[in-house]
Amino acid sequence: MVKSEKKEKNNQITRLSTEFSTLFDDDSDEDFSFLPVVSSYSVLPIDSDCFVSYIIIKENQEVMIRCLLDGLLYLTFGEKRCLKCGMLNLLKDDRYCKYCDDDEDKAYLKCLFHSPLKVYGSKCFADHPLCSYTDNIYRCFDRYYLYIGRIGEQIKTGISRYRSSSLKFKRLIEQGLNEAWIIYPFESLSDVTSFERLLIDEYGLEERITFAEKVENLIYPSTISLESFFTENQYKELFPDKKIIKKEYYREGFFNNYLSSSFEIVLKQETDEIQGNVVFSQGNIGVVKQKYQLTFFDISKLIGKTVKTEGDLW
Repeated sequence: MVKSEKKEKNNQITRLSTEFSTLFDDDSDEDFSFLPVVSSYSVLPIDSDCFVSYIIIKENQEVMIRCLLDGLLYLTFGEKRCLKCGMLNLLKDDRYCKYCDDDEDKAYLKCLFHSPLKVYGSKCFADHPLCSYTDNIYRCFDRYYLYIGRIGEQIKTGISRYRSSSLKFKRLIEQGLNEAWIIYPFESLSDVTSFERLLIDEYGLEERITFAEKVENLIYPSTISLESFFTENQYKELFPDKKIIKKEYYREGFFNNYLSSSFEIVLKQETDEIQGNVVFSQGNIGVVKQKYQLTFFDISKLIGKTVKTEGDLW
């Protein structure tokens, strides 16, 4: 990273940190349960292969701040609450309570997880969805892309709806992929999931990569690439009428110096605090350095938690 880019990045962090610290009054008697909540996370591009993750903090459904996970941070997280109403009795997905969870909105998931058209049959059409939920039309009969992504030594596949905007591949960056090949277009959910299943069953690609697997692949240097895994002929045979975009995202080798030292590696998928210097983030993985210890945590697990900062320590 050139000096000018690094200086601008530090300025961005300083501006956000200053703004964030003024949102709280440490002398306040406010109950912890009424503090703002982490609503989501995303990434900020610094250059073509460098991104910084950040969390979005809301109060009363309004964005208060986008807090970059970079540099010195002193945050404390409390109990998880429903992202819609703030109640504590969450369902299994840890996002919504039983009163705010919309079963009708999830009707299309029956098709997604049981293979499209197998649930309702081959007579399901955009103008007559058999689930009777017309809002599912844009999900089931929209355009999709299929991606093959690599994190370290592991290769996974997945799907996403195709957008014409510059943010259409943002999800791949948020997953922390080192590189990805995007195959498009697919004209329906049924079409794209059949190819996804082929890659999983015939080529052994992963559907998901766990937190522990991601951390291991980030720490140790990779010896493979997507180019070495798939040949051009294989792609032409599998996708003769599709376009392919090849993207490189996160650079590798950040932890090489740490591996040769006496740093202790700690995995803490769920954390109740960030106390120290955040030295690294890649997608949903964050790393806090404290003396001779590196603590890896899952940023996505912060979603729904109440949050407080020690403003005088910024």
